[in-house]
Amino acid sequence: MMKSIFMTGAAAFLVLAACSQADAAGDIASNAADKATAAAGGAANDVIQLAQAAGMGMGAGMGMGAAPAPAADLPTDLSLLTAGTYKSDDTHEYVAFDYFHGGYSNPILTWDEIDATIELNPSNLEASTLNVSIPVKSVNSGVPVWDERLQEEAFFDGGGHPNITFKSTSLNMTSTTTGTVTGNLTIKGNTKPVTLDVKLNKSGKHFRTGNDIFGISATGAVNRSDFGITTGLPATGENVNIRVETEFSLR
Repeated sequence: MMKSIFMTGAAAFLVLAACSQADAAGDIASNAADKATAAAGGAANDVIQLAQAAGMGMGAGMGMGAAPAPAADLPTDLSLLTAGTYKSDDTHEYVAFDYFHGGYSNPILTWDEIDATIELNPSNLEASTLNVSIPVKSVNSGVPVWDERLQEEAFFDGGGHPNITFKSTSLNMTSTTTGTVTGNLTIKGNTKPVTLDVKLNKSGKHFRTGNDIFGISATGAVNRSDFGITTGLPATGENVNIRVETEFSLR
């Protein structure tokens, strides 16, 4: 009996000793791993700091800091651009309009084809001119049947007046990035003066051609009855809101 107890106690002691040695070995390995990780991290940080100091921009590429501004960017100031003819980019031009539809919704329609040209005079911006032509047939409501109806004489009369045009008569700069452009808008053979609020978003160099480029946003409103479009009044709203988003490149 005593012998069994002694042997059991001795076995337990050996197990505890083995566990203690294993724990000690684990601690040594863990400490070594921590030191190795810290050393590697420190070395990596040293490399990153050296690269950043050398202007390599590793921080931005690895999510460790803000990227430097592209060297090709110019200040947003039209007076710094080259004088000449600027055409709207047919892959980055948008003219949309919306109206009140009997209180139920405000439909948003766009024009799929736009031909806009600006003769830019950087030394005298207010002497610059804008000409826009939009084919009536390119109206896009998202509903083919409605697009066809809009070609009828009761609406835009695409057969008799195939184009909507806008020709500027004055440009008023209120700052280097804001202003108004007033011009004659012709729809369905009716011409009325319209003023748009314009904001210059950015100017710079085109990433592919290297030509000067700038982008604008513009908003305005017209009364459709001024242009002979009275069908549906007053259930369908008189006021039509206009929004323009366009990029112009030097040609």
